[in-house]
Amino acid sequence: MKRRIWAVGCCGIIGVGKSSALKRWSKTGILQTILDSALAAMNPESETKPPLICFVPEPTKEWRAKGWLQTYYENQSEEAFWFQIQVFQSHVEAVEAVIAAAPPDRDLILIQERTMYDQRLFWEQQRTLGYRTATDRHHATYMGIWQRWRQFVPEPSFLLLFETSSLQTTMQRVLARARVEEMGGSFSETELPQTGTEIQNAAGVTLNYQENLLKLHHEWYSEPVAHPPSAAPEGIPCFGVNADKPFHVDDAHLAALAYQVVSHILGVCL
Repeated sequence: MKRRIWAVGCCGIIGVGKSSALKRWSKTGILQTILDSALAAMNPESETKPPLICFVPEPTKEWRAKGWLQTYYENQSEEAFWFQIQVFQSHVEAVEAVIAAAPPDRDLILIQERTMYDQRLFWEQQRTLGYRTATDRHHATYMGIWQRWRQFVPEPSFLLLFETSSLQTTMQRVLARARVEEMGGSFSETELPQTGTEIQNAAGVTLNYQENLLKLHHEWYSEPVAHPPSAAPEGIPCFGVNADKPFHVDDAHLAALAYQVVSHILGVCL
């Protein structure tokens, strides 16, 4: 019997906490532990292996290593189309690689950092900002590629919309991450920079860009059902995640978030 694959999309603006959540879930294995226990309690006689939870982080290390991010932020208007196509392709390749590496006899639950809809949302952001390489001609080409490539990755079963109560929190996180990466470390958010003034630009990400991005996220990812462009008429279940909580360093908050996610998996997928 062909294995089943469900996709869970973690959505949100830059610096909102998606990467930290995926890293901690992957490192601790807490989602798999909670899911296995829940399924065993529901059906103790079952001999079927529970679905395997796999993580698909955004391949930002590749983007930085190849200079894509630096090139884009140095001239966003000129590089918008090229950049979005590059990161779009890397997203599809990352999803395909995780599926190919997983055991062929297990159903899979993919926890993805962003989805095909997010790829399109970021492209629409370039168009909203009026970038030179985001014209109607560029858009027609992009949509042709988007419609083709969406056939190669699973449609999301539900979405998790990560949000903070303040945009400045995301700006602080972006700035902290950039500083740590410059020193060759890994970002943990244990100490966010306290500048005392409103951050207008963090490692090339401007506050205006974040404001526009947040507006688009609210338009596309409404609770309890999201209706992003080109989605099925019934929409996609969408659940909010409070990203103010320190789940990146606190195990109790991480566990609370993990139980919340598993409850959605059980309710929507299984």
